[in-house]
Amino acid sequence: MSVVSQVRPVMSYERHGTQSWVDLGSPAPQPSKAFYRELFGWEAYTLTFSGFGDYEIFTEGASGPGVAGVQALADDSQSPSWTCIFRVDDVDAHVRTVEAAGAPAGQTPLTSPSWRG
Repeated sequence: MSVVSQVRPVMSYERHGTQSWVDLGSPAPQPSKAFYRELFGWEAYTLTFSGFGDYEIFTEGASGPGVAGVQALADDSQSPSWTCIFRVDDVDAHVRTVEAAGAPAGQTPLTSPSWRG
């Protein structure tokens, strides 16, 4: 069984409770970019932010939607990791639900503009 042929992320940016973005923090963004392009058949382009550096956006094909991003780790103390971002209708209400269940929120929740369309 080929895992590669069965794994292809497709993001839904609109619906509450769906994963809206995934982000890879990598100590080696360029080799990571090459690996995931080969693995999933993604294309990629680079955004450069002043004071932040490069951020690679993966897309489904040359003109397809963005599906993920990769960036360099901020420093050597960080471990490589994927961060999954979920869309919810009310961030504050969901943080309260998570905390009431005894789990930490993990990091400060944020509201992000819908720049992916």
